[in-house]
Amino acid sequence: MIPQPGEPNFGTWPGETWRTGAVMPWGTAAFDPDSNTIYKGTGEPTPVYDPEFRPGDNLYSVSTVALDADTGKMKWYFQESPNDQWDYDTTAARILIDIKQADGSTRKVVSNWARNGFFYNLDRANGLFINAIAQLDNINWTKGLDPKTGKPVEYQPGKGLQTYGVAGPRRGRAEADAPAVCATWGGGATGIWPASYDPRTGITYNTRTTGCTYQTITTPTDPVNFNPISREGLGSVVKQVQVIRNLP
Repeated sequence: MIPQPGEPNFGTWPGETWRTGAVMPWGTAAFDPDSNTIYKGTGEPTPVYDPEFRPGDNLYSVSTVALDADTGKMKWYFQESPNDQWDYDTTAARILIDIKQADGSTRKVVSNWARNGFFYNLDRANGLFINAIAQLDNINWTKGLDPKTGKPVEYQPGKGLQTYGVAGPRRGRAEADAPAVCATWGGGATGIWPASYDPRTGITYNTRTTGCTYQTITTPTDPVNFNPISREGLGSVVKQVQVIRNLP
């Protein structure tokens, strides 16, 4: 899930971080037999809570990827949170929905209850962003999503370290200065729980929580000894304080 030299989007992990980083495509995939396509959600970039170690979009982390079922070749991708800093992995199973249009045609959609607090709808054929709906009333990591691109409104293409609405963990920042980021990494809107969909009513269902997290780096990533295979402390050592409440 990390572009290698000579592949498209190589360089979104700068320097040598493409060698030591990691993206975990765990969780359940979805399959569309009509297009012979596998849809998969990917995990957060590693080291998770040390974005200064890996500035860049860190593709293909925190993304929906569409893969040819025979060859494994990527057809398209859509990244929700470039340079993720809060563990907003997006590995929950995608929902494949056929939506009737006003003109009577059908649009094939892949949907996702994302951990960053939004529910996304993408065109199943090409990954084109359709819309996203906030599932929480306290999201502050971004002030919103661009209605055309689906990217956070603060996102700056080509910028290494994204700031967004709330800056993620930073080296040297005192614990007392750590801001509360919402949604919380421990649940966001839905976390990793599988959703369901009723085609008769057009309603999708999921469990969700809300809350905020204070994250402080106590030991930054060691570029010499960091071992992504053993995932030693996910790179950095972080202190986290969560406040979570259930939603009806």
